[in-house]
Amino acid sequence: MDISPNNRFLDSAWVAEECTAFPASPFPLSSDQQAIWFAQTLNPELTNYNIGSVMIIDGNIVPDIIVKAFDSVIKRHDAFRLRMVAGTSPAQYFDSSALPLMEFKDFSATDNPINEAEQYVNLNFTQPFNLAERLWRSALIYAGNNRWYWQLCCHHIIADGTSLSLLNAELSENYSRLIRGEHLSESASLSYADFVASDAAYLGAKQCIKDQAFWLERYTALPPQLFQPLMTARTPASYLPEPVSWMFEESLFQRIEQAASLYGLSVLHFMYALFACYFKRVKNVDDIVFGIPLHNRKNARQKAAVGMYASVIPVRIRLTEKDSFYDVMQKAADELRICYKHQRLPIAEINRRIKKQQHTDRANVFDMSLSYEPYDVNIHLEGATIQTIKPHHRAQYPLAITINQYAITSNNKQSKSVCVEFNYSLDYFTPADIQVMQSRLAVLLEGALQNVDTPVSLLPVLSPYERQQLLQPAHAIESGASNLLVHEMFEAQVRRSPQATG
Repeated sequence: MDISPNNRFLDSAWVAEECTAFPASPFPLSSDQQAIWFAQTLNPELTNYNIGSVMIIDGNIVPDIIVKAFDSVIKRHDAFRLRMVAGTSPAQYFDSSALPLMEFKDFSATDNPINEAEQYVNLNFTQPFNLAERLWRSALIYAGNNRWYWQLCCHHIIADGTSLSLLNAELSENYSRLIRGEHLSESASLSYADFVASDAAYLGAKQCIKDQAFWLERYTALPPQLFQPLMTARTPASYLPEPVSWMFEESLFQRIEQAASLYGLSVLHFMYALFACYFKRVKNVDDIVFGIPLHNRKNARQKAAVGMYASVIPVRIRLTEKDSFYDVMQKAADELRICYKHQRLPIAEINRRIKKQQHTDRANVFDMSLSYEPYDVNIHLEGATIQTIKPHHRAQYPLAITINQYAITSNNKQSKSVCVEFNYSLDYFTPADIQVMQSRLAVLLEGALQNVDTPVSLLPVLSPYERQQLLQPAHAIESGASNLLVHEMFEAQVRRSPQATG
């Protein structure tokens, strides 16, 4: 198979034609864009706002056709042309100069092409963006034996998770139509400038005043911070740990769905309860706030456009000693239902106003985000099979939990999987901390599934190994094998398992 006609694809980039249809005059950032802009400006080396996905493909891909398919995608969505104005005031404009399309890399002749390809994908995801330059990059990577990787990495300031799903589907559809000799749609999607204008209009509307009052009343007193920084040297902002993944067997996830639907509730309600009960048991906190990400797209045109639309709402529940797991699920559902009515106020505005009202230095109302992302995608790629689509995102908070539910259909073959991904900051957690959390959550999950009416105080959280460690001092006393006094044994156990609960 000749993958590099005229030798012009190898380790190179294709360039689009000059386009002068986009105005270059600056316009404001949306509220959530501003928060991202400030964070990135303060830490230029930051990479936790890099988002993207990699599509792993098996088959006879024609590079020229992939290029044309992607060219059509970026011409339709003007978010690809967004650039930030260099300086101290946040503003953006549409760049009318020529756009590079995608880079091509061929690792088929290397000793370990799969490993080389995956290292290159990781490198693309972990390189910081300069806000004054192009805010996305794309690559088509060949690893030999008809194995391909198509990667897109964007800065979060120009795109969100929904955008990535749209782009994967649109690229696949364009490619298949071109292979079949069909014409592509040339109609432009909704301009991102339209959303920025509607965002500004909302901030001056009566509904915004009502939403502000709702959130300020909700947080007249702030809950305690869920996590405290570790007493270690600060981790460089450019270094981000690999996420910890917790794979669910399909049968286990079906049990979760059934347990929630039995009471008219959702997977998100169940998982919210799971994490709330976990922190109640481990940290003995009864006032908990999680950030719940939202797509924040209000109409059909917004739902079909690339851009940074997503936002987050802080959802708070209070637990009591008498609450069962079911009670916590219901509280989560009730609170989400109320908060959804006021979701339009950007999280940056919520944080800013609460910070001012409370005279606090806390940057966010919450320390952890919890997102349920069902990907039910039917993608056809002519002449090839999509093996999987892997998203890339990192924590913008001390802890970010994403429940990724995949149902990907490609060429009439469906693959299903569920993965809970723990993204975390090394300023708050070690990798071992997250591993312990995951193992305890697995114990708690099984206990909740066995009986959702179990009081939270009686739900198990310790793994068999941790229980054995806790029982060792007792065995030592009974056998007379230890010369330690009781209080010394207690202190030793605290050092071994400082976060363990009874």
